[in-house]
Amino acid sequence: MNTAPAASWREDYAHLFITVVLGVCSVVCVEVAALATGVVSGAPRWLLIGTGDVLDVVAAPLGIPAPAGSTTAYLFAVPGLFRNCLLTTAVALTTGVAAAGWAVTRRRARGTRSTVRHRRQRRWGGPVTDPIRTAAARLTPTPPGHAAAAQIRAELSVTACRESATRTRPSMTAAQIRAAAPGEVGIPLPICAACGQLWAPFTNPTGVIATTQTGKTRCWLCGICIDAPGALLCSTTKPDLLELSALSRARRPGAGPVWVFDLTGTTTWPATLPWSPLHGCRDQQQAWATAKRLVEAAATTIETGGGRGAGNDRVFRQRAIGVVGAYLLAAAHTTTTAADGGGGGGGSALSRIADWATDRTTAHEAVNILTSHSDYAHLGAALHAELSMVAETADAVWMSVRRALEPFSDPRVRRLCDIDPDTSYDLEAFITAGGALYLIAEDNDAAAIPILTTIVDEWITTARRLALTQPGRRLDPPATIVLDELPSATPVPDLPTMQADSAGRGVLIHWAAQSLSQLDAVYGTRARDLIENSTVFAVWGGIKDNDTLTWLSKIIGDRTTHRDTHPTGGLLPPTHGGSRTTERVPIYPPAAIRTLPRGEVLILYRHLPVIRATTTDAYHRPDGDQLRADVATIASGNIPITDTGYLNHQQ
Repeated sequence: MNTAPAASWREDYAHLFITVVLGVCSVVCVEVAALATGVVSGAPRWLLIGTGDVLDVVAAPLGIPAPAGSTTAYLFAVPGLFRNCLLTTAVALTTGVAAAGWAVTRRRARGTRSTVRHRRQRRWGGPVTDPIRTAAARLTPTPPGHAAAAQIRAELSVTACRESATRTRPSMTAAQIRAAAPGEVGIPLPICAACGQLWAPFTNPTGVIATTQTGKTRCWLCGICIDAPGALLCSTTKPDLLELSALSRARRPGAGPVWVFDLTGTTTWPATLPWSPLHGCRDQQQAWATAKRLVEAAATTIETGGGRGAGNDRVFRQRAIGVVGAYLLAAAHTTTTAADGGGGGGGSALSRIADWATDRTTAHEAVNILTSHSDYAHLGAALHAELSMVAETADAVWMSVRRALEPFSDPRVRRLCDIDPDTSYDLEAFITAGGALYLIAEDNDAAAIPILTTIVDEWITTARRLALTQPGRRLDPPATIVLDELPSATPVPDLPTMQADSAGRGVLIHWAAQSLSQLDAVYGTRARDLIENSTVFAVWGGIKDNDTLTWLSKIIGDRTTHRDTHPTGGLLPPTHGGSRTTERVPIYPPAAIRTLPRGEVLILYRHLPVIRATTTDAYHRPDGDQLRADVATIASGNIPITDTGYLNHQQ
């Protein structure tokens, strides 16, 4: 007994397609031969074989005379001419196809520019522009278990975005919405064979799991950065996103400033983010809010990253927030910067804080500063009590304090952050103006993570708060946050909670990670909340973690298939006496997910079945040539941007 899956629908349609193509080629060959016969024989009219002539053409070689004046009569007026023309045409067509195939092969082998572009397009998942393939893809039925074209168009199309824009872009009139570019009303997504370019309405945060070097930055996040209609915050571990999108952002009509905070020192962008961690810290509430961000950001990996004693660490972190908050408050009331020369011999404000974090004896300076202010004398007393704790308790608290404030001893951080707090940027004004901010730091940079995470947390919190003061209680245009390499660069502690309702306020968060285990290491069980709240969730091939692959296969779901069983021996032939059973199999087994071709992604959108799509490399966008020029301009260092972050039209 032999049991095998029934032939797939792809095979069935492939056979049908080949049959149709061969039939069309045969008809073309016969008609061309008929025309050639008429020209050679001097027929008084063009000879085309119609449906009424088919029987006459078949009967003529059998000796049955054709009606006088008919097409068939002219075809066979000269014996053997039509046959020779038919053979010549068939040979010519065959030779032409073979020559075309050989030319294409040679062209690819020579590596011409068009071939290189095509290969690069295939490598990075660029769209296949072959009209025949496109038409065939749109006519082919949807694979079992996948979202149908009608379902996709209803949810992820420009039309769906324009309908949603009445809520997401309330400042635009109906006429403006109809005339707006797709990027003004939706989020760019990959290309679906059945529906073309996909666009998600501004109610959808996105999440991506893709292994390293898969092209997620250039093929997914870059388009989001370029097309975002409002303010943009982009955190990344490489300057790629800055090079590809920053000048495009600066050229947008009415664009705000474009600033960069680069802890790698690899860029020469003229406008550096003017940010001080002491901004607003003369107010106790702001000082404690900044302290909480620093302490929690520095402890993210301790909380769920496999370390022991996270529960105890959490208890001591609450006390550490009080210590760090007191330090920030004290430093803000005696602010000097490195540029001031550290007046009074005490060093700059950030240097003082770093010293207080490592030397509790020196930290009594902060106690003196606070107790000298009548409003903060009680905080000075509380800090003195913390400094006087027994060693066992003090060590646990000061571990969290040092972890949070250690970045301030890093020269790179002091170079960028040691400025007068009063000159730090106005975040609300920056978001309202539609500015763009790029944060760049290496993977797992211990000094960068607390600082960058604090900036991102502050940015998201401010945008969410600002939305509540706007008409409709949402930002219009929406603010966009792009967090590339989220777990290792900016692991915002409360991101899963923030994302739950940020899209409803016009604050769209788009994150990318390399694996599910990365997210689990940072967020623990809350990693599933982060994915759950990402209504557009995309998966790339190349994943090797079995748990991740199994989980993905399970949530994508199953499909119904038929299995044929037939005998392999006996009196009955294999085509008789068999049976067909129905069973449920995974739409994408783990191995099928791992082996997805480069550039292809699986998209899980809300309630829809899985969508298989193809990404587009940034250089294959309609403005790809301009992006190449932008990258070259930034690499040259001659960047047409002023020190305030605006486009310099004089360059």
